[in-house]
Amino acid sequence: MQCEHVKPDGERCKVTWGVSPTSGRCFCHCPERAEQRKEGRRKGQLQSSHVRRKSTFRTVPKGRAPPMPETAHDAADWSAWLTLATVTGEVDARTARECATALRVFLTALDKAELQKQIRELQAMVRKLKGKR
Repeated sequence: MQCEHVKPDGERCKVTWGVSPTSGRCFCHCPERAEQRKEGRRKGQLQSSHVRRKSTFRTVPKGRAPPMPETAHDAADWSAWLTLATVTGEVDARTARECATALRVFLTALDKAELQKQIRELQAMVRKLKGKR
C-alpha cells in the first residue's frame, strides 16, 4: 500500500511502509499521527541538544588545571599541560583554542609591560645624560 498524500508539485508520496489503514497515509502525512510527530521532534531535539552540549565542551574541575600564569615560564607550563589535556581528551579542541588564545594575549601583555619598563628606564637615562651637559 502506498501513501495517498499528494505533494504540492502533484506527485504522490512514495512511502509504502507504515501506511495507516484508516487514513491511507504514511507517518509523516497522517493527520491522526500529528501529535506523535510533534512529541518525537521534541524528544529528538532534547536528546540531540543534550548530546551536543555534553560532547562539545569538556571542562576541567577546579584544582585540576595549573595555577594561573604569572610569568612566561608559567605560561609555558600551562601550554604543555593544555597540550596533554587536549590530546588525551580531557579538554575539547575549542576550549583548548580559547585557552591558547588567552595565553598568547597574556604573553603579549607581559612583553608590552617589559618594553614599557625598558622605555621608562631609557627615558630616565636620557634625562640624566641631558642634565650632565
